[in-house]
Amino acid sequence: MKNNLKLMVVLSAAALLASCGTPASSTSSSASASGTAASSQVTPSSEASVSEASSEVSSSSSIVADPLDTRTKVADFLGDSSDFFASSGYGNGGHFNVEWSSSEAQIKDDGLHLSIHANREGAEYPWKGGEYRSKGFYGYGDFGTRMKVSPTSGTASTFFTYTGEWDSEEIHPSTGESDTKNPDNPEGIHDEIDIEFLGKDTTKVQFNYFTNGVGGHEYMYDLGFDASKDFHDYGFRWEKDKITWFVDGKPVYQAFDNIPSHPGRIITNYWCAAPSAAGWMGEFDSSVDNDCVYQWHSSTSDVSETHKEPVVPQPGEEFDWDQIDPIDLKVNDDADDAYTLGVSEDKKSLDVSYSAVPAQSYKNFSLDIPEALRTTNRLAFEVENLGETDIQLRADVNGPELVGNTTAINTSAYFNGTSVYTDTEWGGSKFDIAAGAKGLVEINYVGTPVNLMFMVDSAIYQDTAESHAGHLAIKNLKLASIEAEEGLTLNFSGEPYTCVNEAGKSVITYESVDDNSYKNVFASIANVPAEANYFEMTVANKGEEKVQLNIDLGTNGEGGLTSRLVNNDCYDWYNVDQNRAQYNINAGESRTLAFFFDQTAGAVDAMMMYINSAWAETTSTHTNGNIEITGAAFSTLD
Repeated sequence: MKNNLKLMVVLSAAALLASCGTPASSTSSSASASGTAASSQVTPSSEASVSEASSEVSSSSSIVADPLDTRTKVADFLGDSSDFFASSGYGNGGHFNVEWSSSEAQIKDDGLHLSIHANREGAEYPWKGGEYRSKGFYGYGDFGTRMKVSPTSGTASTFFTYTGEWDSEEIHPSTGESDTKNPDNPEGIHDEIDIEFLGKDTTKVQFNYFTNGVGGHEYMYDLGFDASKDFHDYGFRWEKDKITWFVDGKPVYQAFDNIPSHPGRIITNYWCAAPSAAGWMGEFDSSVDNDCVYQWHSSTSDVSETHKEPVVPQPGEEFDWDQIDPIDLKVNDDADDAYTLGVSEDKKSLDVSYSAVPAQSYKNFSLDIPEALRTTNRLAFEVENLGETDIQLRADVNGPELVGNTTAINTSAYFNGTSVYTDTEWGGSKFDIAAGAKGLVEINYVGTPVNLMFMVDSAIYQDTAESHAGHLAIKNLKLASIEAEEGLTLNFSGEPYTCVNEAGKSVITYESVDDNSYKNVFASIANVPAEANYFEMTVANKGEEKVQLNIDLGTNGEGGLTSRLVNNDCYDWYNVDQNRAQYNINAGESRTLAFFFDQTAGAVDAMMMYINSAWAETTSTHTNGNIEITGAAFSTLD
């Protein structure tokens, strides 16, 4: 469920100076946190130019400082890391060549693993990368981490604090939802303190910082060891008048000039660079599969409890799955023989193994959903990768008949509370599960669930392996009926729009839609009351230009959707020939749209909307579209 809002990378001041004839040093890898647009983009020169950017610095030979305090663990990746979460569903642009994905941030026995793997076919970024960030904002104090960096050429392994323009925005780029704000930085000033490792030479570490968007303070420190060989401690002390960086408890570098002052998130990420940054980071070696691993983060800084809510989509209202009993698992007879399937004696666990499953072969098996549970709208199960390689698991909750291109009725899905990609046009939610990883899968759906179908390593895109082998366990499948938070859930889909459908809310975004192209989004609607004759929904225009909605509500059949709207005064304009309603919604405006309809000629079961694509006698291309739909409900009015 990827939002198409593009983020721009923040470049260091040194890189910007390169355009004026001053040697450049590097971009900041921490720009992934920002989403802040840079004033210029210049490819960095070689690391040889990285040096002291200010005369007010101290090297390790002259530093006297108290030991760094790393006793207060804000994230223990061998224990409790609940105050941190994975970024997912968007990318930064610029020199970053990855889309952040929760599948590339996995907690294993030795800590948090951030990885890089090929992205799905047709994605904006060819690679997926891992990023973990704090829910809260941290100010002056001691910051530390224990990490083992990646030695892969063309990558960066990082630990840093960040705040910026993104923290003042109303909308989160990956969810379209209201974001947690930084209460101490309402203007969105870019402040940041960095520790960065380049995979092409892991015997060195780069320190840097930004104050009000101004960087150019890069310093390359020679470690005297290879940081990719073992875990080491790194950190910094952030004070009002200086920053002191530490390596294995030893103070090695200080800066005193124009020190950052705004609290920021603690962030770690691992990413590969676009070809434009190869001169700085080296060519990305995709044949080497190395992770960046963290065991803990520490900070002595205070963080307000009121600012610790995550900004990733959650599974709707909190739900205690422990109160639901798991069902008996029954594998349907049409299971593909590419998989060896074994149901446990208590019928609560399914063992799945395979030795030769080709990518894009769409081999599958399914579990029957009992008739008594076919009025539910959410399911959950536990999954564990018991093999030695990563697994891509696709799960389709299937309805009784084809709707559009698929029988799948998934609207959204989560792995350990973090949103994953759901294809509402062709069906299925996709989970990338690292070797040895396990967790809770949750899937929301609208309609009648008949079975739960799995494709394991058989729907992979951009894959070069001839076949895949793997071993996993699926257990404790539970189903529940959970009331939508804000009205009816509408499962919209349709290119070139990106549709994120949550409980009671749909967010539809787009970057390029032409007038008179008649591009549209479509949603099937189940269980409309037979006596209903009135429908309403609230549409908020959160984009930067006016939105024109042409709306059909009616019956879907072989000839397409037959509109059942009734001509009346509810609409801004009514097209008598096509029986279609039209509304115009200005940028920043929120309107409740109302529709009268007639079910006597055929039950209402679908809605179609042309969004900025059915304008008459115009030739514009519409960009930056973002609408949010809530409060959808049917009723009966005289």
